[in-house]
Amino acid sequence: MKQLLNLSIIALMLLAQGCSKEEDNITKVNPYGDGNGKAIIFVSIVTNPLPKNPFPLTLKIDGVAVGTISSGFNGIPTKSQLCDLSSSPSAEILVKKAGTYNFSLSGSAGSSNGVFTVVEGECKTTQINI
Repeated sequence: MKQLLNLSIIALMLLAQGCSKEEDNITKVNPYGDGNGKAIIFVSIVTNPLPKNPFPLTLKIDGVAVGTISSGFNGIPTKSQLCDLSSSPSAEILVKKAGTYNFSLSGSAGSSNGVFTVVEGECKTTQINI
């Protein structure tokens, strides 16, 4: 009886070692590339009518010009709507290494400065209201 109990315990231990979650064996692929994330900086028009046309707006990341935003969204789009974009005149879509970056957005009506964070494998959005 004691031998049978020992064999049962050993069999249970072997079964437990052989079991693993299926997801442990799946390698997750980063859609933005190794170490990268997606950042979307977008403009929402919240003042209607605008007192002065602020467009185009030049976007600089860490002091380097990376693009121009030529219009704004009327209202605030959802994160999923933004993350599905491949291009938009109301947003700058960036794929960058994970980290924290400074931005400035400037045009004829003024400027805005801030910080945004890129997280590996994720899409993050930064909203600027005008």
